[in-house]
Amino acid sequence: MEQVDILLATFNGVRYIDQLLDSISSQSYANWRLLVRDDCSTDDTIYKVRSFAARHNGKVTIIDNNNLRLGIIGNFTALLSESSAEYIMFADQDDIWLPRKIEMTLFKAKMLGGDTDIPLLVHTDLRVVDKNLNTIAESFWEYQGLNPNRGATLKDAMVQNVVTGCTTLINRSLAELATPIPEDAKMHDWWIAIVAAAFGRVHHIPQATILYRQHGGNDTGAKRWNLYNAVKYVFPGNKLHQNILDTEIQALAFLNRYCHVLSKPQMAILKQFALLNENNFLVRRITSFRLGLRKHKLLRTIGLYLFM
Repeated sequence: MEQVDILLATFNGVRYIDQLLDSISSQSYANWRLLVRDDCSTDDTIYKVRSFAARHNGKVTIIDNNNLRLGIIGNFTALLSESSAEYIMFADQDDIWLPRKIEMTLFKAKMLGGDTDIPLLVHTDLRVVDKNLNTIAESFWEYQGLNPNRGATLKDAMVQNVVTGCTTLINRSLAELATPIPEDAKMHDWWIAIVAAAFGRVHHIPQATILYRQHGGNDTGAKRWNLYNAVKYVFPGNKLHQNILDTEIQALAFLNRYCHVLSKPQMAILKQFALLNENNFLVRRITSFRLGLRKHKLLRTIGLYLFM
């Protein structure tokens, strides 16, 4: 029975963290270890974690933060460096895990050969809920207008992420290949998803394994994909332009990290995308069209071509 390491990066999460921890302890799959690094919270988050650890002897490891704030990417990178399990999952402090979350994703990973040297990522849908756990949407993917089938190729993954970290299970091979996560990564889950798409496998389970709580303080949140939010996404364009630039910077960091192992077609795609901003208005759009770059939903793609 393989051990699964659960990585929990905390910061000022005292309001909801008890519910997350209780949902982890109630999992149908019992062979888990929780690794926690608190990013210098100013509330009682770490005391909640220590209390949980005391009740679950040997199941919880609290990583010394050395009084250093690392941010969310740095925090998860530090946790990844402490993990030794064959399978690794990520947890967000304000969500609730459904009882078979570990069991379902681990079963899928083992069916796909997750114990091999091939980097593997398995992720699932989420149920979107409000702060009181009332359901907003049964499917995060439908709510956000995302197609999980388009997360398995490098070209799609580098333009828009469809993998939500708190639903994700990765194997040891992927963890070692993806770390350390660079500062130029947009998010830890996005970087790991690109690595999996480029060098391994990305698979999804079309079922929610988590209650994804929306409460106004989320680091990233869910917004229904409708005409109103689509227009807000596209305009004003300066924010969208910066987001596109950030994805190009991430692609360049990826290219620099893995240039020695990328295939020639992968090198060509990444180089053209990463250096788009060095070209003029017309060339950027012609290049993107030739590469077949697109986002999920037409208006997102229009925004991409308008403001790149």
